[in-house]
Amino acid sequence: MKLKVICQICGETGTVDTEKPVGSQPRWESYRLEDFDIEEIPGSFKDYEIWICGRCMEEAAWCGEIDFEKLESRLRESLFGEVRG
Repeated sequence: MKLKVICQICGETGTVDTEKPVGSQPRWESYRLEDFDIEEIPGSFKDYEIWICGRCMEEAAWCGEIDFEKLESRLRESLFGEVRG
């Protein structure tokens, strides 16, 4: 199945084919909001699935590993307009 997705951080759009094997980095990744420690999100929205494009994933990487604090900060900025150090 092909999904039209929108990056929660930058707004880029793309198509993800769920029937093909996952490709190499950088690639689109999906997460649930509950994967991030954002207490302002009501419980009913915690299982909401978001997509993050390969470029934003690459920008959140450090030495090949994803810096989830940086990713969470960018997500928080996208959702609430907040910037946290």
